[in-house]
Amino acid sequence: MTASELALTLQRRTPLWWYRPVCLGLGVVLLAVFALGLVVIAGSPSGAGLVGSDIVQGYLPGAERFLATGSPYTTEQLHGPWRLDAHSFIHPPSALILFIPFLVLPLALWWVAPLAITVWCIVRLGPAPWTWPIMAAALLWPRSLGAILAGNTDMWTMAFVAAGAVWGWPAVAIAFKPTFAPLALIGASRRSTWLGAIPVAIFVIVTWGLWADWLTVIEDASLAPTYSLLNVPLVAIPVVAWLGKGPRPASNRFRSR
Repeated sequence: MTASELALTLQRRTPLWWYRPVCLGLGVVLLAVFALGLVVIAGSPSGAGLVGSDIVQGYLPGAERFLATGSPYTTEQLHGPWRLDAHSFIHPPSALILFIPFLVLPLALWWVAPLAITVWCIVRLGPAPWTWPIMAAALLWPRSLGAILAGNTDMWTMAFVAAGAVWGWPAVAIAFKPTFAPLALIGASRRSTWLGAIPVAIFVIVTWGLWADWLTVIEDASLAPTYSLLNVPLVAIPVVAWLGKGPRPASNRFRSR
């Protein structure tokens, strides 16, 4: 029995008069706590410096360094062990495709775009009510709060996973964060996903020298192997929606089954 079939069976055995309202109410409460957490952390003395730190201090300077020198990595990163800080650039070269446009685009879009894409795709998937509190709870994970406030690329990974679940081909963009590359399988059943992988492969070949530098940077970094895995709850939110979308017509999205 698949996850969708199990969810459908459980819903059929659940009194619908309380099932949907409870899921909705719990989800709304968790989202409210999440929003309050963002405000409290951003307004605190220690949290104020966290807002936008990843994009402003790390990603955009790396993109500028690439345009100026041909490499987003610093000399320190390429010569011996180095320690991660807010100014470090540890993404593979493919991530530059995402970062460079934001040297001219309004910075607010860095948050608005991935969050809007994720919400729209989840609505389109029309997940079952049982998924709502789970997705809201994933936002309350401490690393989820921190990633969103800091403008971490995991927001974009989440958006690409969501778009991959709807269209297939956007899932190839997950390759810019190799830790989560297996999530690209969410669109693997669609031909468009494999076609979309062709330009990615070409880009890797053309920029092979930078990929060698990236491997050196990662090898010499003082990072735990599970560094990015702590953000799985945020990135996996669209996966929950995809698992709960169920076999129902588009016209019945968000209705109880």
